[in-house]
Amino acid sequence: MDTQKMKLPKVETEYLFYAEIKQQGDILTKDAFQNELLISPTAGGFFEGEKLSGTVECVGAGYTLTRPPDRNDIQIKLLLKTDDGEGIFMSSEGTLLLDPELERRLIAGEPVPAADYYYRFRLTFDTSSSKYSWLNGKCCFAIAGIKDWETLCYEAYMIK
Repeated sequence: MDTQKMKLPKVETEYLFYAEIKQQGDILTKDAFQNELLISPTAGGFFEGEKLSGTVECVGAGYTLTRPPDRNDIQIKLLLKTDDGEGIFMSSEGTLLLDPELERRLIAGEPVPAADYYYRFRLTFDTSSSKYSWLNGKCCFAIAGIKDWETLCYEAYMIK
């Protein structure tokens, strides 16, 4: 058996964009799979980067399954519309680890630094646009934060 390690490429990332996603009209379902399910409809937003910028369309939603005491499994489906009119479907799947006291402060409208909790996403993009097809199938991720109870913020990256 060959015990020599294969030389693999170093991890390099490319910054994609900063985004703010508005969510309004939350629907809370208690006792979903013995947990809470929060559905948060998308109410718009924006994204800004060197290679792509535009708006978050008012379609889609976030689905948060809360697992006591402080874990939230989240899926968010969005439609991005670039400034040049192209559509990009973005799917996010991630985890929010948030202490109940920090959650209480956020709900009360108090600012909580994003460094005080863990909020990360795996992103996938799908588009038929030839201009943005370079996003299709790539491994992407986001570091996220909660600006206020209705505004999520992403810093999105692609692993090269």
